[in-house]
Amino acid sequence: MRRSLAVFRLTTSSLLIALSIVLQRFFVFPAGPSVYRISLANVPIIFASLIMGPIYGGIVGALSDLTGTLLFPVGSFLPWPLISATLYGVLPFLLIEGIRRIPVVIKTILFHVLAVSVYIFVVVYIFKNNQALYWSDSSGEKYLEFSPLFKILFLSMISLLGLILSGSITWLQIKNKDTPPNEITWRIVDLAFVLLITRIILDVIFATLWKETVMGADYVISVFFHTIILLILVPLETFILTLISKPLSNIKSRFS
Repeated sequence: MRRSLAVFRLTTSSLLIALSIVLQRFFVFPAGPSVYRISLANVPIIFASLIMGPIYGGIVGALSDLTGTLLFPVGSFLPWPLISATLYGVLPFLLIEGIRRIPVVIKTILFHVLAVSVYIFVVVYIFKNNQALYWSDSSGEKYLEFSPLFKILFLSMISLLGLILSGSITWLQIKNKDTPPNEITWRIVDLAFVLLITRIILDVIFATLWKETVMGADYVISVFFHTIILLILVPLETFILTLISKPLSNIKSRFS
């Protein structure tokens, strides 16, 4: 059985590394040069952490970044994205194991407080500013313009995503309150909470600090962009991981 489990882990790790590289290099927005990008490349790394633990998760994260950098180099090598990718494979498992002991009501309240705080920051920033610098090189500076139409459309989209996420979590909690939790992602509120905390730590805090130090990116603007990315990706990642966790959990159980 141990041999079968080792085969499962090695095979799954290889597939997740390959998938992460493809998502990171070919399915990103915006496609051109930018300090801030929207990508689902961390989903395979997070899933590796949840299904195989922090050691395999960290290895998948590190090898995804290293292999992607070697195969598709963009500029000079920086250790900070490697550290971030590795921690994306370590933190989710540790966090979800830790918050399982917290009552569901408290987790739900904390999640909504954090999510609303992040949302309020984005709203205030957009309404107080008319643009934000997101890229600067020898050819000049590129700004994201906050026109009145952009403010209305963007805030409407973010609000809709937030309502969908909040409503989905509440509905699924009520529907599945008597159902045993998934052994990988636990309950949906746990997964959403873990993804929110992970992105706050690694993107809003860690990535902002190293981009300010190394690239000279403005701290507040960097927090703003990473917060927008968080608001877009947390609902998507929660949905995708919830969708794939159960069938892959069943596959893993055959090797245990």
